[in-house]
Amino acid sequence: MDQAQLMAILGTVSTVWFFLFFVAMLAWVYWPKHKARMDHQAQIPLRDDRI
Repeated sequence: MDQAQLMAILGTVSTVWFFLFFVAMLAWVYWPKHKARMDHQAQIPLRDDRI
């Protein structure tokens, strides 16, 4: 196995890994158990909390 083949394999593995990580993050965010927390955090930029 030369360096070009190794780089191709690592590129494929890293792409698949990042895709699975992205899908897992989406599943975590949209899981019904986390809805209240995500709704609360979505409102943070709209608050007027001046010190």
